[in-house]
Amino acid sequence: MTSTVGHSEHYARAPIVEAAIELRFADEMPLELIDQASERVQKFYPKKNSEISAGFSFKVEENRLHTEQPNHETVGYRLMSEDELERLVLKKSTFICAQLAPYTDWETFVGRAKRDWAVVRKVRKSGALRRLGVRFINRIDIPNLDLQPIEIADYLNVQPGIPIPGSNVLESFTIQVVTPLPNDHMRVKLTVATTDAPVPDTNAILLDVDVSTEVDIPAVEGKLWAFVDTFRQMKNSIFESAITEKTRKLFR
Repeated sequence: MTSTVGHSEHYARAPIVEAAIELRFADEMPLELIDQASERVQKFYPKKNSEISAGFSFKVEENRLHTEQPNHETVGYRLMSEDELERLVLKKSTFICAQLAPYTDWETFVGRAKRDWAVVRKVRKSGALRRLGVRFINRIDIPNLDLQPIEIADYLNVQPGIPIPGSNVLESFTIQVVTPLPNDHMRVKLTVATTDAPVPDTNAILLDVDVSTEVDIPAVEGKLWAFVDTFRQMKNSIFESAITEKTRKLFR
């Protein structure tokens, strides 16, 4: 990928289908505290689904394998706004604030994450973090009225190679790269894949950028959210490096 670090543009038709901020504790939080936190944010998220973990056990009797009754345990909750576009996942060690399309702007999204995190911190009071992640999933809808094969290189700087002589048409593909970044112990998981196109007469490609760290995560609130913003800037740089000017014109 070519580098465009420092370049970021606010697009009129941003391709974001889901944005998420994840904070993960080093140890688990009791379910009673998760209950308290979920009750305090209920006015923002009237819809609530339990997150269930199912465990299975096996035993051997008379040389036969028997499966015992599964053990179902509530490990947290998936909370949603009335329209289900704003979401909050609270689990024993995980906090995920997510926004489905339409995504408006970073300030609104991170403001909601800060609000909800303050509730969790007030209930939890203390606890080191072991993972921080900022993830944006984008869907690029490429007009294709004739439904002819498109040239991936016209739209992306990340593309699969085809080691088959005479074959240059791709019906589908998936690329995933996980690599460390050169600063602040960050790493990125970059996924590029074809997907079903919900918009008629288009081809759709997912561009999923997940920037994270598991090292030296600040405990002080101000430093933590400055860290999160740094991750967002890195995500933007990677996104811009992955797309071409022809793609940018689709978003303007």
